Amino acid sequence: MGRAPVAELRLIEGVHYQREAWCQGFKTLGFDISLQSRHVPKPDDVLLLWNRYRHSEMRAREYEASGATVLITENAWLGPEEKDNHWFALCIGHHNGAGAWRVGGLERWVRMGIDLKPWRKSGSYVLILPQRGMGEDGVRQPEGWLQRTKNKLLEANYDCVVHYHPGQRPHPPIDFGDAICVVTWASGAAIKALVEGIPAFYELPHWVGATASVRGFNQLDRPFYGDRLPMFRDLAWAMWRAEEIATGEPLAWLLCKSLSTSIENSARESTSAPTWRKGSGDWVTSPV
Repeated sequence: MGRAPVAELRLIEGVHYQREAWCQGFKTLGFDISLQSRHVPKPDDVLLLWNRYRHSEMRAREYEASGATVLITENAWLGPEEKDNHWFALCIGHHNGAGAWRVGGLERWVRMGIDLKPWRKSGSYVLILPQRGMGEDGVRQPEGWLQRTKNKLLEANYDCVVHYHPGQRPHPPIDFGDAICVVTWASGAAIKALVEGIPAFYELPHWVGATASVRGFNQLDRPFYGDRLPMFRDLAWAMWRAEEIATGEPLAWLLCKSLSTSIENSARESTSAPTWRKGSGDWVTSPV
């Protein structure tokens, strides 16, 4: 008889990371929990990483080469900011839209109770939203991005203001001021701007906000003023609360495990069939 599937959790202790909630969720699905890298991955195993940093890349590739699943969690793009009360992003393979997640209907976004403000169509400056350059190569903000972006916008005669990442939790509210739009590599702050009705321009090819924004900074006079709701509807299925994670429901949903839950039931009742989504808006038949 083979061993039970193993969930290897690369999460440090601390209220912010809610490791116990993740442990409980995986145990509910029948996983044994490992906090160390001592076993050879098998296809039913799962590796959970906080973002996909260089120091964990080799282990992630071991899992993927064996046919096992790598889950990436991080701070969610929306939701409460308190360390003990915030939402988690959760996708397969990569973070911030470069990975994939399973999508249901509109009901999850509706339950989040976030109101989208009307599009802003005037303002006096461009707000630049840089990141800290942390995470996976090819996904994290490239070195020198902020200075190159400032130079490009100033050469095009745009007035610019920079809002730096605060580097702490909870984040203070973002002052969008009189910004006519925001530009970013792939900042979560730009998702908040979209909620506020401020158009966004980005550069990461598969950014989660891609379908409600414009890629590149060459035509800031031609922002996206279309329907944001489909993007937010899909994004809602990549964000989860700690109390949900502890039930195992989000993990069962993403791993397609059998678990009779309110999430599965609401998905079955939805008019849109669950499928897989990437940040660019591509619909895929599998998460890898």
